[in-house]
Amino acid sequence: MRLFFVWFQLSCKRYCVKLGFWISFLILPAFCLFLQVVTNSEKSEGTKVAMYLDADEDAVLEHTLFEMLEKNVRELSFYLCDSEEEAKEHVASKKADCGVIVRGDLAEKISAAEEENIFEMLSSPSSSSVRLCEEYVYSQYASMIGSEVIVDAIAEELRLEDEAYEEMKLQVEQIYARMMAESDYHLFEYVDMQGEVIAQDEGAAKNMFPVRGFVAVYLLMVGLFGCSSLRKDRENGIFMRFSGVGKLVAEWISLFAVFMMLAASALVGLVISGVFTRPLLELGSILLYCVSGALFCLLCSKIIRNEKILIGMIPVFVLACFILCPIFIDVGGMIPLLGKAEKWFLPTYYLRIFE
Repeated sequence: MRLFFVWFQLSCKRYCVKLGFWISFLILPAFCLFLQVVTNSEKSEGTKVAMYLDADEDAVLEHTLFEMLEKNVRELSFYLCDSEEEAKEHVASKKADCGVIVRGDLAEKISAAEEENIFEMLSSPSSSSVRLCEEYVYSQYASMIGSEVIVDAIAEELRLEDEAYEEMKLQVEQIYARMMAESDYHLFEYVDMQGEVIAQDEGAAKNMFPVRGFVAVYLLMVGLFGCSSLRKDRENGIFMRFSGVGKLVAEWISLFAVFMMLAASALVGLVISGVFTRPLLELGSILLYCVSGALFCLLCSKIIRNEKILIGMIPVFVLACFILCPIFIDVGGMIPLLGKAEKWFLPTYYLRIFE
């Protein structure tokens, strides 16, 4: 056992003197840092939304809606315009990515149960955020008028008189406010392809790029390239001092050393990206992934003896990982047949741990 531990140390030292290894080591933190800088610069302003309230200055509901939209999510940055023409001009000149015009008196529309022509959405041809904006505006509007709708429905069903109506309205509003505060009954969330929340009422924002998936595929890709170094070590007689199972273990340790050293780089990248949230789970899962990744690469080097074929298959393998594994989109959840195919790829199991 002590011999294998020493072999692991020697393998790590051998890689530390190689320039190519340090380039591979620094790629992940540098890439994650770049993503974080870009993401933070985008979040500083968010998607600008010009908003015009076609109502009196003392209209309570309209201004309440604007305050809810303004404070609840950082991805959409709402601001008021003085006129409808100004809002349209800002969208047309791309000062704003999209716009919202609140038509008429919201109180009257709620009383009349009017569902159409409440909002007019403005969008420039190059903007792709108008749908998100529309969904978010309507979600906040629905949460704002929810108690009114419930009160009207109960009053119409029970035909309550004035005093009973006011008492019932007070009770409904109290219950509704408590339920909304608990967020168990009425909650709007916006999620990415991995189910990660990117915007919700607290204004939380997640990194849109699937960093964890990229890390998993990158580690495996570098490990497969390490098979080329392993083949050269075999030819140079590095493993001659071992025999039988011991030789297989020594070869696995050589690959495991690559994974473990790059795992440190991966963890730094996850910390930079802000997705390193549960230390014990993160450390345990990356260790398990390194062990299984080294075994997988060793198996590939034994099955595919031709180095050119093995190296040539790496881009195909990486592409298949990005398509089939739940990185950008969970294809297996939509197509059961592809769900079986994703089980042949190691990154799937690493990513499923964090679901």
